[in-house]
Amino acid sequence: MSEAASASIPRSVERRAAIAAQGLGGREGEELEELVARTGFVRTLGGADAYLALLARMPGLRRQAVDAALASGALRVVPAVRGCIYLVAERHVALALHLAESLSRGRNARELARAGVQTEELLEVQAAIVELLGARGALSTQGLRKALPAGVVRGLGEVGKKLGLASTLPPALRQLEFAGRVERTPETDRIDHERYLWRIPDANPLERGGRPADDADAHRRLAELFVRASGVCSTASFVEWSGLGKRAAQAALVAASATPVELEGQPGPAFADAGLLEDAARLAGAEGPVAFLPCADNLVALRGGPARMVEAAFHDIAVPVWGRGKGSTLGDVKHAFARTIVAGGRIVGLWEYDPDGGRLALGLFDHDAKFDPIEVERRAAGVAEFLRDCLGHGRAMVNETDEHLRGRAALVSRLAAAH
Repeated sequence: MSEAASASIPRSVERRAAIAAQGLGGREGEELEELVARTGFVRTLGGADAYLALLARMPGLRRQAVDAALASGALRVVPAVRGCIYLVAERHVALALHLAESLSRGRNARELARAGVQTEELLEVQAAIVELLGARGALSTQGLRKALPAGVVRGLGEVGKKLGLASTLPPALRQLEFAGRVERTPETDRIDHERYLWRIPDANPLERGGRPADDADAHRRLAELFVRASGVCSTASFVEWSGLGKRAAQAALVAASATPVELEGQPGPAFADAGLLEDAARLAGAEGPVAFLPCADNLVALRGGPARMVEAAFHDIAVPVWGRGKGSTLGDVKHAFARTIVAGGRIVGLWEYDPDGGRLALGLFDHDAKFDPIEVERRAAGVAEFLRDCLGHGRAMVNETDEHLRGRAALVSRLAAAH
């Protein structure tokens, strides 16, 4: 396949392809596992947002359906790219674990060396963990720490604490998880928390099929998933999301046989799912689905930020930033800590849950987009009902409080007043 671009993609078609790839609005009769396999790993933050990502793609979803998928193993919570925790389809568990291990291999080895941890010591801790879980069943990290024989786990002092390694238990668990010898499961079959139990899996996920042959094979398969889930992507956005180096990312995209394209207003290599492009071009004038997206939703995360889904006239709108990320507006931020509204084939507003009123605060700013305001209100009511009655809260992250929601809801209300 030639790396030279073979087509120029208008911004409107790129956006439609992205929305179609992400399955916004739903697909009749689709199962949760198939949805997640098709639209990509779903970021979990210990709050409501993983549920919201699924709800945007499966209107009418109930929390119990997600609970059941977790309990059955159709969906699993595992580390994946950049060491972050994701909700993934069972068929992608082996790929996710391989990527999590390979992408962190060098850093983990350096940290263990600095902390003075030898391989033999970790193997002893791992053997004790496996023996204990086999005898006692699932335990939390704290439960393991208390139940393991004295002297098995060693504290790593101030050096370890600075590296985020208080003892030899976390790296031992991490290596066991990467190897498929233990697995994490949500403590209550819910994913709006970060309380996990460790257990011995019924079968090693790396031996159930789908295990990459090597790092290059894993990168190619990740690129295939990324292109399919993004519809249209740049090499830069793949690098940003995956944590791969530029050379490895470019090689993976070429190996994935993605269609090379040019993107309007964006220099550099880009690739597309050819079938989605054809569908998007046909639908360029249609209203498209209305969807209320969480923070870090794949529609935005796979594009390196919200800018390409927002009309340039609104790029100067200030948004909260996640962590120490760069940028402060819709036009320059990569990791906005803001929930977005999609309608008319692009992002047209922000939203937040009002914990006092049990409803959504809406901040529509792009009134030129073609969409039905009644449908926006209807979808908003459905999301509010889900958060209020199914989850019991609207917090995005495990360490958030209702005060954080009130602050963001006030920001959204000010945005609405200004537009």
